[in-house]
Amino acid sequence: MYDIFYIAKEKDAAFLDLQKRIPLLKLAKYEESLGEAFFTAQRKSLSKFFWIITEEFDIDKDFKFDYSVPEWDEKYAHVFKDKTGNYTGLYLLPKNYKITP
Repeated sequence: MYDIFYIAKEKDAAFLDLQKRIPLLKLAKYEESLGEAFFTAQRKSLSKFFWIITEEFDIDKDFKFDYSVPEWDEKYAHVFKDKTGNYTGLYLLPKNYKITP
């Protein structure tokens, strides 16, 4: 399992609800930009990859964080669909991924 970070300005209701499902969920707070929270999550991650969930992402209650990245895809960022089919708000990133602001 990879580290999972929720990005928000504070622990909101969505974080607390998600934390009931995923007890190891961590908060990556930001003051001004999402980019700074991405860097915080990347620094704090102890796994080869880490999940990012942004506060606007409406995650399906049945979503499993069990995706295993194939070896040939390990250098790429992976973006997942929300309930409406849009690719936004849920990311699986390699620990050494170059995040650009």
